[in-house]
Amino acid sequence: MNEFIAAYQKVFTGMIKNKSKISSTSSYVKVKDYITAVRYGHDEKGSYIFDIYRGDFDNINEIFIFHELDDKLNFSEHFAKNHVKEDSATITLAALNDLIVKDGKTNASSNGKSSINWWVDIAMNGVSRSKMDNYITVFGLPNDTYFRSRYAAFGKPLPKEGKSRLFAGKGTSSTGSSVSSLSLFVQSMWIKNRPIVHHLPEKIVKWGNKYCKSVLDYYNDKLAFFVASLLAESSSTATKLDKADAIEVAVSIAGRLHDDENFTGNASENFKSGSVIPREQLERRTDLPHWLHTLHHVRNNPASIEVDTLGINLVNTGHGCNCVITVREIDSEHLNDKDTSVKSRTGVLGRILDSIRLKIFEVMCHKGSAIVCGELDDCPAALVTTIISLVHAFSMDTISSLDYWLNLVDSEVATIAVSKHPAHKKMCDQTLQDILDYVNPSFDILNSFYEKACQEKVTKPEISSTDVSLPDGIEKVDVTYDVIRPFLANDPSQYLGTIIEGNEGIEIKGFKYWKEQMEALKSTSDTVGENIAYSLDEKRNFYSFLLTVATIYLAPLSILTGYFGMNFDNMHELSTPYVGPLKGVQLLWVVLGISYAVFLALSIHWRVLYSAT
Repeated sequence: MNEFIAAYQKVFTGMIKNKSKISSTSSYVKVKDYITAVRYGHDEKGSYIFDIYRGDFDNINEIFIFHELDDKLNFSEHFAKNHVKEDSATITLAALNDLIVKDGKTNASSNGKSSINWWVDIAMNGVSRSKMDNYITVFGLPNDTYFRSRYAAFGKPLPKEGKSRLFAGKGTSSTGSSVSSLSLFVQSMWIKNRPIVHHLPEKIVKWGNKYCKSVLDYYNDKLAFFVASLLAESSSTATKLDKADAIEVAVSIAGRLHDDENFTGNASENFKSGSVIPREQLERRTDLPHWLHTLHHVRNNPASIEVDTLGINLVNTGHGCNCVITVREIDSEHLNDKDTSVKSRTGVLGRILDSIRLKIFEVMCHKGSAIVCGELDDCPAALVTTIISLVHAFSMDTISSLDYWLNLVDSEVATIAVSKHPAHKKMCDQTLQDILDYVNPSFDILNSFYEKACQEKVTKPEISSTDVSLPDGIEKVDVTYDVIRPFLANDPSQYLGTIIEGNEGIEIKGFKYWKEQMEALKSTSDTVGENIAYSLDEKRNFYSFLLTVATIYLAPLSILTGYFGMNFDNMHELSTPYVGPLKGVQLLWVVLGISYAVFLALSIHWRVLYSAT
């Protein structure tokens, strides 16, 4: 596997390229948007295909044609030089679209013997409506206001309405041909500014453990709980660490495609070299004590959901669906490398999509018989299913983040409840709701399609992959199961089922699991809220009781102090006997003693002191 990945990296990261064509002053380095198109599948003769086209809108200037793919996985420098050819020609995106249409016609005329598919990944340095207009025109995506407006708010959370996530419609490509498309928007999510402080800098911890461990332990046990923000890392550092955590999860998710625990992907070297934050700073987080941030910090640095949107378009050029177009933003990692091709493979989405490209390469080398995700060779729907599953698998890490957050709140409340805990609970509820606002609408739509697909599978009707009849634009299209079915090949229940139920082959949970876990966390949050309210009420009642007892016990003394503090000339209680030999002041103390004893006895009898504790 390592040799296989190394060979892929040499080709795909540009280690094998015509240096005379790309100089240090080339405009290639300055490209803002980056296109990576992959042509894969098999032709009528049974030969497997994997080609890569890279560049920008007007200048796709790197073309790699792979030949004689085999499954021996003995990929070396010799393999790369003898099986890969870089075409000297430069083509435009419109010419690339012509190739997609041509392969669609070939597939349709081969009676199922040929299956050549395309995946065009467009990574923009800031997605905007105006930028997207160029790609809509070339590929024939629906050219109406409603569809284009989805790209105007690309980096924001999706609207709550389910109809704002899934579109179907028809457009006209640059060649004048009619194009039908099914578009879906998905998002990756991670929690930014999670208010959990990893207290004390590492140097102080090491110094304290070496010279004054008892002082450090006392501080951690008695003081850190109340001043958790005093010596914590800065907000900017904490945010970088949170993002580094997210990228670690993305790399781990990507590795599941390759059944390799040590998989790091092509962009991992940038991560290791500190483009986000040094890895050792991540590791120290797990070793230090954790507390919840103080109320002041929570109010000034609220937690939020960081989202990356991915637009996925299944395209039918009139000869069957043979193309997937993905649209996303280039991640804002602080990379020293100015090469846009490298930047396009960084971040959460960049790493996940790059790992899928590598997997397609592996599947083609295995003639479509790879054990894990070998179905990627079947049709574009299989590719879309894998993309959605991996993006959602990454987002499901918010489950463990929220669960840890809630458990920490609950454990601190069990020790002592203070005013910061209701603020944490409220913020956690808001974060939960933000995630559910994404999960619920998308799940409801896709699950309804899945149920209809399962019902249809019982009768096993023949499904035509070219039977798409849609009006222009998307505003007049009500996206029903009958509309999406032609885009999902011959077994829609298989692909929809993977999204809803998960993929056991790569240990990926489905949408259903995500929804159930978020609902369970919501229930847990309600329980934590009840515990906070109970603990705070109990504490208030206890202190009120103590104040009441103190007031009652001190009231007689206050009266006596006031009485004997008066400057009378004659105070008979100090010298005159009242009952037998008892003088007035002595009799008063006897009466007070009996009264306090009776009060104490009644308190014990009625369990007043017991209920207060």
